[in-house]
Amino acid sequence: MGTASSTMTPEVASREGLWSAYRRVRDHSREMVDRRIGRLIEHIADDRLDDLERLLVVGMQHEQQHQELFYTEIKYILGENPPALRPVYRPRDEQRGDGRPSPDVENGDPGPMRFVAIGGGLLEFGNLEGGWCWDNELPVHKFRFTGIRLARDA
Repeated sequence: MGTASSTMTPEVASREGLWSAYRRVRDHSREMVDRRIGRLIEHIADDRLDDLERLLVVGMQHEQQHQELFYTEIKYILGENPPALRPVYRPRDEQRGDGRPSPDVENGDPGPMRFVAIGGGLLEFGNLEGGWCWDNELPVHKFRFTGIRLARDA
């Protein structure tokens, strides 16, 4: 079994080649979808426009969910990395905005524990804006939140 780079064309074997190939596929796919949807809108019977609108909205919401799940998976994968392999969230000199030195995490000193208060209140959840939504966004409901304190640098 060959390595990934041995199965790629020389053009794609570099990082810039991968980005270039990605952009070509993305642009071609986007143009193709736009062209086909445009043709559909132009040629569909007027009495079917409402059905098409509902179908397109559900389709776009579905694709948006794919993007949200993809982002969530990336965050999960990065969080499961052993600490030594995790990417740096912020450069050390930017970790504190209050002029204090950054904690010496490598030597086990996390610095003093600081907290951020998040106030409570009566909150509403669900499809507050109205219009299209997934079924699990209804009914709009209220929840009394008592407030919490979260560690700022955990």
